[in-house]
Amino acid sequence: PISRFQDCFEKADLKARALEATKRLEEAGNLKSASSQQSKNSTGNSTTGPMTSRFSIYDSIVLHASNETTKKDAIVIILHGYGATNNDFVPLSQYFKRHPTLASKNITCIFPQAPPSREGMPCWWEIDVMNWMGAMAGGGETIAKLIRDTPVGLPECRQNLIQLVKDVKEKYGSDVPLILGGFSQGAMTAMDLALSLPEDLKSNLQSVLMLSGAPIVVEEWAQKLQKSKLKVFVSHGTSDNVLPFMASSWLKELLSKGGAEVKYEMHGGGHELGPQHIIDSLCNFVSSSLEVES
Repeated sequence: PISRFQDCFEKADLKARALEATKRLEEAGNLKSASSQQSKNSTGNSTTGPMTSRFSIYDSIVLHASNETTKKDAIVIILHGYGATNNDFVPLSQYFKRHPTLASKNITCIFPQAPPSREGMPCWWEIDVMNWMGAMAGGGETIAKLIRDTPVGLPECRQNLIQLVKDVKEKYGSDVPLILGGFSQGAMTAMDLALSLPEDLKSNLQSVLMLSGAPIVVEEWAQKLQKSKLKVFVSHGTSDNVLPFMASSWLKELLSKGGAEVKYEMHGGGHELGPQHIIDSLCNFVSSSLEVES
């Protein structure tokens, strides 16, 4: 397969780019753990300290806006990116608390930890970085083929995450509004999960948050979207050198054609959450999807 791209660059260069991409994925600008210090100094309703729970096969960080037993206004499940940890997006709970309408809501945030890959990298399903880099170099046609293929481990991940949602609903209530989201590989996985949930688990699914993601298994998604009226938040950096910005426009087109209601935001950054206006838009979207007047 490498020979297909030798007119673009040599195999050694491809390997170097793949290693660089892996490093960027590991170091991608997710939310920094330093933000956790802000939570200690925040005012308003006090978020209880992080707890740990196991849902399905995933050890998870759980943050409650008030306490574990109080009735929930929403549950937000966030999946981290490739090579990352579930600590990366914990500060999202503080952003919700500082939002004018979400601050009064008892939102429980759950951050599962993906298991290690065969190479020891935390991931939801296997990513062949060489294939991804080759596809990026090969242009639109090769990328289009890649996003039609089923990644190794995706079917098993799908079933494990369905079980996670089932476990969460059994613990906190089947009628609690649910939001799924993720960053990078986690964004792709969150959307795939949303489209794969059985009817009894998707009745209270309010929306999906896709941060710096891309479409995968597009034929499957297109078919499943016809049966689902999702609200989706999509954001992406125009300078992203890990997952190219054009992936977000394909994603928006796929979702919109499938009948989803898409809120699309771009920013000038790279493979990262983005600046404050993206965070504000994300919180406004969550508020709106919970039918809260913002």
